[in-house]
Amino acid sequence: SGSLLCCTDIENKGYRFGHLTVQEFLAASFLNRLSTSDSLFRLWVNPVCASWFHEVLRLASTMMDTDVFTTFSLFVLGQEDGSGAFCEVVNDMVQERVAQREPGFAVEEALAKKFRSIRPFEAIVTMLSHPSADLRAMTLKETSRFHFLADVGELS
Repeated sequence: SGSLLCCTDIENKGYRFGHLTVQEFLAASFLNRLSTSDSLFRLWVNPVCASWFHEVLRLASTMMDTDVFTTFSLFVLGQEDGSGAFCEVVNDMVQERVAQREPGFAVEEALAKKFRSIRPFEAIVTMLSHPSADLRAMTLKETSRFHFLADVGELS
């Protein structure tokens, strides 16, 4: 539908946005108008592992000024539990900013350091040589998303 709002239930006056992107943009705009206290960051990070929230964070990251983006990204990396989920989110946000020509070099360095701490080179080699094709494929997919792993210097 080409409408901003679509009626879903005339009797109960139910409406929805014509496209999810509108809702995601409004949520990202709202997040960027709030204060940057740690308690707020915790609220932002809570739904990080929910895939529906990733686009909101990507949009929000492009709206943040550099200092807020850096503070927020470092906070998210600090929540990393070894699963790689928080590194994935920060990587997506960095890539979105790079696409907008707003690099976050301090964040990229922190991301590389955090990822290397949870996925050291030896662990990646072990996973890539594992007999399970599924594990090898998962490892390749994960590592291909992090451009700093492709550096030749990382392999020595």
